[in-house]
Amino acid sequence: KVIKILPDKKSLLVLVQVSNRKSPIELRFSQIIVKNQTLNDQIKEIVNAQARKKVATSSSVVVKRKVEKIKYKINYKTDEVSIVKYNGIETEDVISPTVNLSNREYRVTSIANHAFSSAKQIELIKLPDTITIIDERSFQDCANLKEIELPNSLKLIEDFAFFNCQSLASIKIPNNVEKIGSNAFRACSSLHTILLPQNIRSIETYTFYGCSTLKSIEIPQY
Repeated sequence: KVIKILPDKKSLLVLVQVSNRKSPIELRFSQIIVKNQTLNDQIKEIVNAQARKKVATSSSVVVKRKVEKIKYKINYKTDEVSIVKYNGIETEDVISPTVNLSNREYRVTSIANHAFSSAKQIELIKLPDTITIIDERSFQDCANLKEIELPNSLKLIEDFAFFNCQSLASIKIPNNVEKIGSNAFRACSSLHTILLPQNIRSIETYTFYGCSTLKSIEIPQY
């Protein structure tokens, strides 16, 4: 309904309150001097009709908007992409090794900073055998993540990568991983079993700090 009609020097400002919106809609018309109540009612009806049309148009745009499940960053020199944001709502997911963007196929080779951080719904995830790097804080605060299948292609797990993944119970580090960054599995309070790979060269400080239920670490023999 129309709640105010405010004439100014060049136009008529009409404030319209619509039931499904918190704030009123502002509509401007050419200057009109309203002296007759009947005419005033007619103007109100026209304004209300336009307001309803404007709201309907606006609503249809909102409905059509689609949130991308995964956002990527492209490296055009190598034809590779990095996952920069995960918006999935599944409890289990398998990440594809390739993605088609603008009619061109790219290999998915890394997980960027904070890409999966705070994805609280995910419980199980499988990464493709194209991933070589899991960057800093990639899976930080994934509170319900119980299992993650790391690919054999993986070479580097960066600092704080799985920090505070409180439901993660066990982890098998693939054989090609050479370095695990500092605090990578810090505060994973459910983590009880760790299998380290043959090719590991460096485990940085506080990697497993705060893993209060840790029972065994299998260290490779050289």
